[in-house]
Amino acid sequence: MSFIIKNFTNINDAADALYADDKACFYSGGTIIMRKVNEADQSFKTIIKLDKSHLKEIKVDGGNFLIGSGVTMDKIISHPDLGFLKEVARSIGGPAIRCAATLGGNLFANNPYGDFSCALMALRAKLNFAGNTLSSLTIDEFMKNRDNFRRHIITSITFERLQNLSDFSFLKITRTLPKGISLITIATNLVRSGAQIISPRIVYGNMTERTPIRDDSVEKILEGQRYSEDLIEKAVGSALNGIETRTDGLASEWYRRKITPVYLKRSLMRK
Repeated sequence: MSFIIKNFTNINDAADALYADDKACFYSGGTIIMRKVNEADQSFKTIIKLDKSHLKEIKVDGGNFLIGSGVTMDKIISHPDLGFLKEVARSIGGPAIRCAATLGGNLFANNPYGDFSCALMALRAKLNFAGNTLSSLTIDEFMKNRDNFRRHIITSITFERLQNLSDFSFLKITRTLPKGISLITIATNLVRSGAQIISPRIVYGNMTERTPIRDDSVEKILEGQRYSEDLIEKAVGSALNGIETRTDGLASEWYRRKITPVYLKRSLMRK
């Protein structure tokens, strides 16, 4: 099967072309789309390519970070202001993959490959788009209806600077070290004022079928409380309440339910 490749230098022109063609796909780092090309995937016929200089900015502005959607994992690892995200970026593939895989592409990766999306959900990221059809969305809004946004180009991801780096943690549980695909991923962010937790985020990857998911039951127990080991024990005891976990080739639903509280406790006790 042959594909039509359209190259653009203007980001808005690329965004308009992608939105207008329901058989088009945007080429970012190529780690997802090239696999589909090699498998003769017939869900798209046109590949939209863009001069990536538009999407490679990393900016620290006061209390906010801005990372271009075309920034690769290796650039995140080497950036002096993004040390708290190095562990996340290092968890994605090997060196060759990290040189190609982009932040924007990872947002569209289905479980079990969207590990960086978990971290961005924990950080309450906002996504910014090119073109005239959409300006910005919270990452929660994006993940709820992600397939509706595949014909949009994400230009950048923004989030607030962490006041306490220890509030954030990321764990990837895999059967094959150091770079296996995730059995589950856990990203947590306890935004605290003193010892009080004021805005917790608990996010799991590869727990459900396609996208990361928040654990509302744990968040509600932590919200507004003083951090303590007793509180963490209580919160962990409610992990996965109301969440239908998946069974796949990596693990059964039963196994995921057994190990998640163990690793969640480790994550939260690191605070």
